[in-house]
Amino acid sequence: MQEHTAFDWNAHIPPGLGHRIFTEDRVAAILTAAHLPVAPGHRARSETEALAFATEVDFPVAMKALSPAITHRAAAGFVALDLRTADDVARTWRTFTARAAELHVELDGVWVQHMAAGNRELLVTALRDAQFGVIVGCGVGGGMTEVVDDVAFARAPVDTGDALELLGELRTLRQHPGFLTATQRRLAADFIAHFSMLAADAPWDHFTLEVNPLKLDETTAAAVDGLLILD
Repeated sequence: MQEHTAFDWNAHIPPGLGHRIFTEDRVAAILTAAHLPVAPGHRARSETEALAFATEVDFPVAMKALSPAITHRAAAGFVALDLRTADDVARTWRTFTARAAELHVELDGVWVQHMAAGNRELLVTALRDAQFGVIVGCGVGGGMTEVVDDVAFARAPVDTGDALELLGELRTLRQHPGFLTATQRRLAADFIAHFSMLAADAPWDHFTLEVNPLKLDETTAAAVDGLLILD
């Protein structure tokens, strides 16, 4: 098992909270503090901030509204990808603002994030099961998660070798071995192993921590979207 220092969850999530949903800005900060690779992003609270952050993280960028009240942001019209100019950012900000007013939803800001490279997307998730303890899972990610329904689970924490075996259990990879290259498998396995250690340190009786997608190319892995739910 890989050596690691227990993660100080209390430094990021106050103890004693009831049911809460933490959006990707908070999850990105946690993953970064745990030394996991994350696509750089910032929460913008104004159009001016959105424009400044887009320049800081570098174009192209994605913009995603932040609100625990929005469960399916893309379906609700609160996700915009591959924005390449300041005009694109300004137009998207105004679109999100108008859409929020139309739906009577209060936004906590907008996540402005560099569009991570990668031609493959995975789901990486963890939860605490009443019988087995903390469980880590991986599967086909992005828009294909619900369509393909291909996820494998193991007790956490796992090391990189265990994570490679977990990936090998996926139906998609058994049927299409070239779906991930050897390098991408290794990058994904390293992420899953480190993520599983972070999850294993979680102090709550009921929680779900998820990254979807984890984007992979031949040189990098990067968490693009994350969610933490305390039940």
